[in-house]
Amino acid sequence: MHPDIYKQYLNRDIRFPPDHQAELVDSMRHLSIPCRENILMLEKELRSNDPDTSERCGRLSGGCVVFAVVIPECKGHRLAVSLELAVSGPPPLMLHGVVAARNACDAARDLVVRHRNLVEKEWE
Repeated sequence: MHPDIYKQYLNRDIRFPPDHQAELVDSMRHLSIPCRENILMLEKELRSNDPDTSERCGRLSGGCVVFAVVIPECKGHRLAVSLELAVSGPPPLMLHGVVAARNACDAARDLVVRHRNLVEKEWE
């Protein structure tokens, strides 16, 4: 396991999936204003904190951990994110978009695999 996982950081790098930014934005368009505001709040929180371990959906063999993060004031949705653990320093976090709360981990894993263009995917 990455030595820095589940620690606080000073302004971790937040990334967006290359070639999928429009999809990320579209996944949020239908949400209520409080829900969208809480996504912005989560982004700020994730710059310095890892997602809660209870929101973990799995780890790809290359060192990418997938989460479906609870969004306050947004009961039916989760924020799909991934951490890249195979780097030194604070692991960068990638925002993948909003998924339905029902089967959120399956949807988050699918988004991460597609957004990271993973052909050979093996879950640990």
